[in-house]
Amino acid sequence: MCLARIESGGQPRLMLTVPRFSRCHLLWVALCTVLLFPGGCGRLARTSDAVAVDVRLAPEVAQAGRGTVAVNLRNSDSQLVTGARVTAKGNMTHPGMAPVIVDCKETEPGRYQADLNLGMRGSWVVLLHIKLANGDKLERQVGVEVKAD
Repeated sequence: MCLARIESGGQPRLMLTVPRFSRCHLLWVALCTVLLFPGGCGRLARTSDAVAVDVRLAPEVAQAGRGTVAVNLRNSDSQLVTGARVTAKGNMTHPGMAPVIVDCKETEPGRYQADLNLGMRGSWVVLLHIKLANGDKLERQVGVEVKAD
């Protein structure tokens, strides 16, 4: 920065001038930022595609009101996956209804289940957030058409 004294209309004024950065300087700053902070502020989540996720909704023809979501997890060797945390989040495909969020309980090894109250008829999307015991994360999405009672 540089201070310059300029006389204008007989009155002295101080003016602050800032040096211009060239495109090369800006490119250098951007490159350093990317190299110094490649992962942002958080840890990168590991994901696992080696786990089969089988989702069942009951009743099969979804009706407004209480239903059940059941999730079965198996690894690539067809063995049951235990110790996972499974959360189901139901959202209507149009605005106006608050999301329904439930935590599924492991009712038997590899099987996770929860009551899911899709309280209004219409199109819903159920998003499953799954965190395995080893920290890997999965997400699955299921479309549901809820009929009237």
